[in-house]
Amino acid sequence: MQEIIFKMLLVMISFCFYFQSKLIKGKVGTYLFPPCIFSMAWFFFTIFPLLFLPQIVVSLFGIAYIFTCTLAFSLSAIPFNWKLAYEKNATRSWHYLNEINSPFIKYCFYGSVTLAILFTIIAAMNNGFDFHRIFFNLMEVSKDYARKREAGQINYAFAGKVSVMFMYGSSALGALLYCVNANKFYKNFILVFSLIPALYVMLTQSSKIVLIIAIFYFIASNLLFNILSNKLEIFNKKIIIKIFFCGLILILPVVVSIIARGNNLLGNIGIFNLLLHSFNSYVLGSFLAFSDFFANYLGFPSLIDYEHHQQFWGRYTVKSIFDFLNMGSQFPVGIYSEQYKIDNLINTNIYTIFRGLIYDFGIFGSIVFIFLIGLVINGFFYRLLSDEQNIFAAVFFITSIVFILFTDLMSLFMARYTFLVFAFLYFVLKCNALIYKIPTFTQDGK
Repeated sequence: MQEIIFKMLLVMISFCFYFQSKLIKGKVGTYLFPPCIFSMAWFFFTIFPLLFLPQIVVSLFGIAYIFTCTLAFSLSAIPFNWKLAYEKNATRSWHYLNEINSPFIKYCFYGSVTLAILFTIIAAMNNGFDFHRIFFNLMEVSKDYARKREAGQINYAFAGKVSVMFMYGSSALGALLYCVNANKFYKNFILVFSLIPALYVMLTQSSKIVLIIAIFYFIASNLLFNILSNKLEIFNKKIIIKIFFCGLILILPVVVSIIARGNNLLGNIGIFNLLLHSFNSYVLGSFLAFSDFFANYLGFPSLIDYEHHQQFWGRYTVKSIFDFLNMGSQFPVGIYSEQYKIDNLINTNIYTIFRGLIYDFGIFGSIVFIFLIGLVINGFFYRLLSDEQNIFAAVFFITSIVFILFTDLMSLFMARYTFLVFAFLYFVLKCNALIYKIPTFTQDGK
């Protein structure tokens, strides 16, 4: 009985994320608002593990800490006049997305898809995979790539980084083209073509995370278009149907990738249990792993006895910046050495963004950091709504949404490609604005 009451309490806290998002929506009038998206995302990130894996122990303090972080993020929006900002957005007289269907954007989109695949092939060949195997022996290449990556033997070098930049850039540009075109066949073609580089990487490298990030960039660009078109809905019947059918399309390549990587387990647990194990590990595992970590961090019983670190001052959260400055710390392959594993039910070493935040800034310091990050994100979002044209704020919004959705896994700024994708998108949209002579306005319209 006590266990049931405790589980109900956890579910109630999970619903606090939802009610927080709904309360904020009541104040600003839309869910298309960073604090709403952050809170709603974490409602889904917590409720699904609690409902689908009720037998796994979850730390009450862990979920309460995450809720506190989302609350700090929401409080950072208080200094801004959102009613005025949304009014200005509704009366926008001109914005650069009027020309997003331009030949230049289309050339950049098709070019980035092509270059993403080309540099992905070059990167694979640089790591010892021959051209014939890359195309005609996907299952073996995928298995070998995963093995080498787990052993830390993959050298991404220039080709690897550039391929990722074009891969995610093409997803973002594809979403904008998807939004401005009315032809259903062409829209569906753009949707599939946008994700081809990520699907190819997933199939040849057994890396599901690249597809997840590519989808996040597609979603973020879609939301950007909705904002600048003053269409402030996130979910409606049509969108839910589209998401459902997109999910059906992606099931087959995802299943192939899972089988390629886990075929050594296939004979022991069967294909259904392998897919269930992968779903639990990739979709539900990070929150449960963090919960176990947080319990251990506070001195409570946990499944794993973790090795704790303190005061890295950002070397986890913004690892890419420290690496660029040659000030980075050496971490194990996969960042953390501990594997959160429960029999054949779940196996992951991903602990959400919050484990790294705690190692960087401590429990209370990480809450302050989230507040400050929220202040920056909300500040640029306010400029996006208020300014007649602000390409930097537009690209920052895309990055912010991907960052928010990625918090269930880790910090987006651990990887250098985040800044490369930002620079690529800004360059393309800025050049498009200059080519088609779209006037740049100040906030006063002068």
